[in-house]
Amino acid sequence: MAGPCGSGKSSVIQKAVQSDLPLFGDALRGEFLGSVLDRSGREYDDYGLALEQHSCFQANHVKRLSRESALLSGLLLHLDLYQILRGIDASYWPRGLKRRAQRLSNETDRLPKRCFEDLLKPRQNDLMMQAFLAKKLFQRFRQVAVATVHCSFERNASQLAARKRRSRGKWMKYFSAPDHIARAIHAEIYRCWDRALVQMSPVANISINVDSNDGFSVNGSFVSYDD
Repeated sequence: MAGPCGSGKSSVIQKAVQSDLPLFGDALRGEFLGSVLDRSGREYDDYGLALEQHSCFQANHVKRLSRESALLSGLLLHLDLYQILRGIDASYWPRGLKRRAQRLSNETDRLPKRCFEDLLKPRQNDLMMQAFLAKKLFQRFRQVAVATVHCSFERNASQLAARKRRSRGKWMKYFSAPDHIARAIHAEIYRCWDRALVQMSPVANISINVDSNDGFSVNGSFVSYDD
């Protein structure tokens, strides 16, 4: 499950898990429902809790999941595409960009997050995404199914602004950039992911639209949050 931060991924996952919704299609119904044993649909930032509860996993869990000797036959990953491209976790970085960032910042033990200007560089973004998807975890499974959450810039910015208000200013995401830059970053995140999908060739490629407060559409079929 992939999309920018604040696009609605968590709400879709929770609804799908609690309602036994075949989010990735009927052919993969069993695989999807078996990938999340925690029927609350809750997410855990802490890796140990996510593993213990058999919940969905986040992008920053991928490196540790790669090291596990035994895993379920299927996993559900909640991928924040902004987080991956921003380089929030040092393990996401490809070596070349990592060395360059360390050289420019004069830091060897920590990496700065990629700036807004960097997020508008398609080639660098493609390298970041390729490095992430090259992790050993993705090589352990015979097939990958993808559901992409599509959210308009206006709704995405509104959701992030609400999140920022609730956290008393601690959330500083791309919507805090000047409007024309924020819009360009939003578009670039989806462009980079679309390019990655071409290379990934998933067995299922599901499109989810969340531009409604009442629910979301899965490949054109509407699902209400209240059902």
